[in-house]
Amino acid sequence: MDTLSQILQATRARSPLIADLRLGADVSVGIPLLDGLPLHYVVDGSCRLETGSESMELMAGDFVMLSRIPHYRFETGSGARSVDVMDFAEEDNFSLDNWRTGVDRLLVRSFGEEPARARILSAIVMPGDREGSPLTRDLPRITQLRNVKSLLEPWLVAAIEFMSTEVREPEPGLSAIVERLIEFVFIAVLRKWLLDSKHERGWMRGLTDPTISRVLNAVHADPGRRWALRDLAIVSGRSRSGLAIHFREVMGETPFAYITRWRMHLAAAAVARGGRSTADIGFSLGYQAPQAFARAFLAAFGETPAQYKRTLTREDGKSEYLTRASRADAQYQGSSSSTK
Repeated sequence: MDTLSQILQATRARSPLIADLRLGADVSVGIPLLDGLPLHYVVDGSCRLETGSESMELMAGDFVMLSRIPHYRFETGSGARSVDVMDFAEEDNFSLDNWRTGVDRLLVRSFGEEPARARILSAIVMPGDREGSPLTRDLPRITQLRNVKSLLEPWLVAAIEFMSTEVREPEPGLSAIVERLIEFVFIAVLRKWLLDSKHERGWMRGLTDPTISRVLNAVHADPGRRWALRDLAIVSGRSRSGLAIHFREVMGETPFAYITRWRMHLAAAAVARGGRSTADIGFSLGYQAPQAFARAFLAAFGETPAQYKRTLTREDGKSEYLTRASRADAQYQGSSSSTK
């Protein structure tokens, strides 16, 4: 299995919110910073996305996913009537505290007078791979896909239909069904963006580079192997020095920095799932001594595996989890900048 398929297959995401928003004429709907990645798909009509530094026209069939944007707005016409979506959510007693258990009902709202100038299907996903995953670490502020009606709309509309039916006749299992639909949308978007966009440097570019993709496929297939540069060179079809130079140029880091970071991503996921000892997890990832694995984990996340697990299971673990993820991202950005 290729590297992209492996990572997409392992990707899991929870959705604490899904909304059906209708925007009338001259409306500006503000959306504040929320945990996770907001997804928006324009079903009908047109609107503008305003972030303060970017302005983007969106038409029916367009999709955007946002990352690291503190506040943004969807506007129609002059945008003279300004509202905030979370004010209406609070009026409906809609809570985002169900981030662990997933979506439990649909937020339906109309803004402004009929007829609607734009209908937007929206969701928030909480990726389960935020700790060190190249999928979420390298996302741009705005991931935009034009005219993806055939790819996404059937799944989003199905999620809306499920939730609309359940509002009238609630039955167990709603969250699991809807979240799988949203998860598919999330994965389909990632795949299309990865394959269709040009990436200057990093993991995304490495996937489409013949030499680097062979190395990534081999490492992901056997992350616990004691890889030597000679082994990687044989896989790539280049000399050791040639591979080392090319890998740094494409990926922005050395092969062994990447291997360590990928191992730590796998380790964090394994620790979070539970059911295995720390020593067993470390051994499966190539660490013969538990102490060596613990040191590597501490260096990556600022916590021992035991502390990491306790943080995830605390009642207030949400904010700490996100803070740690942000710190891990910042540490990576700093280390990768020094290698460029």
